Amino acid sequence: MYLPMSLCNCGASAAHLNLQTIPQLDGAFEYLKKVGGEPVDTAAFEEAAGVGVVVTPEQMAAAVAEAIDSRKDQLLEERYHFNTNLLLAPVTKSLKWADGASVREELQKQVEALLGPKTEADLKPPEKKKKPKAEKPKPAPKEEAAAAAAAA
Repeated sequence: MYLPMSLCNCGASAAHLNLQTIPQLDGAFEYLKKVGGEPVDTAAFEEAAGVGVVVTPEQMAAAVAEAIDSRKDQLLEERYHFNTNLLLAPVTKSLKWADGASVREELQKQVEALLGPKTEADLKPPEKKKKPKAEKPKPAPKEEAAAAAAAA
């Protein structure tokens, strides 16, 4: 792993950073881009990167369960046609340093536990809902527009 010089100057090494997830690495690099070549404030860097923060499987399961409960009626109605990203977004927001793949895996597990196996209806593509088009106001005839412009 390449470490920018500003990070190396603060006495940190990849082994000592304790960055375990991609969001932590992203946070570290965002902080380093922000400070540029300036000396790194170790405490600010560690806070920005979530150094040492560990999200437990229990925390992930609880956050996923809360997200599912918030949209349970819609999920039960739409079943496997439901956009699970609507559930994933609040979880990743509340658990900033959690590994995204682990969160998705937990979400999938809990959705399957709630809905059960896919049925024939779940395997069919969803019906597209047609939105009624709003009527556009009709433009004034050219003659009326020309007369209005001449009068002005």
